[in-house]
Amino acid sequence: LHTFTSTSNIEMSKGCGGKGHGHPIRHAFKVLCPEQMMGSLIGSKGSVRDQIQDETGCRLIASNRDDHYPGTRYRILLMYADDNQRIVAALNRVVDKILEFGNQERATMADHPQNEYDYIGKEHGEYVLRAIIPVKASGAIIGTGGSNIQAIRSQWNAKVFIDKTTMSSHQLVKIIAGQNGIRGATEAINEFVQEESKSDGFQEWAMIRSFGPHSAEAPNSSANGGGRDWGTAGASSASSSGKGHYVPPPPGKGLSSAQQDHRPLPRRISPHAKRDRSDHTSSGHHHHSQHTSGSNGIHTQPPM
Repeated sequence: LHTFTSTSNIEMSKGCGGKGHGHPIRHAFKVLCPEQMMGSLIGSKGSVRDQIQDETGCRLIASNRDDHYPGTRYRILLMYADDNQRIVAALNRVVDKILEFGNQERATMADHPQNEYDYIGKEHGEYVLRAIIPVKASGAIIGTGGSNIQAIRSQWNAKVFIDKTTMSSHQLVKIIAGQNGIRGATEAINEFVQEESKSDGFQEWAMIRSFGPHSAEAPNSSANGGGRDWGTAGASSASSSGKGHYVPPPPGKGLSSAQQDHRPLPRRISPHAKRDRSDHTSSGHHHHSQHTSGSNGIHTQPPM
């Protein structure tokens, strides 16, 4: 039995331009972060988090220390905003950190070999971003006959893996691509998630920020975010959805309505921007091979 925790409407209104009362969440996204990266994004006494919030207009909330997404060693960073472009701006800050720590991890990988790394893929130049998405969004990401996921792969030379296990209407997605591709593919995945913001159930999904102190012990979840590549297959889900109760966290520092209203929208990074050609050359020779992802033994097919 897993206990999940939600974020209160009052807390969210302080970070999304609300007036201090029940303010519906318009846009949300959830990223999984290694402890090192989460600490860097929060900073001493929340200083870095506050700066990101001030500059992007996106509210950031982190799960508690040792409160991981089930089956992983990663904490949850929640992003909330009234405008999707503020989510995109905050996601770019996360990608900056992945590149920073990924380069450090790559420099030491010879001394510390692992089956799966926190920030980098198996091929040279690859970086990894892990997120959790609404179950309903996974079908849209795949598209009819895998058309949407194939388009993301083609445009950004990205590998996209969606885990078959569900937890309280969440599914884990892993994006692997080069420096430019990781930004574009992440933004593309985010677009599909935000389309779900108009559907029933998104508010409840968006407000879940915790899966309990023992969530890492969840059975049947892929360790550290491995999963099946759903590029050409339908999304079958092995449900391990937990039940629990809502426990609103104490209110945190937010942004006033005036601050939100007078801040210009961050510049949008277009998903149609020219991708990094080096991404293509670094992984193109694997288009006809198969490999096994993570430690769960599920065979995956690399992007075509």
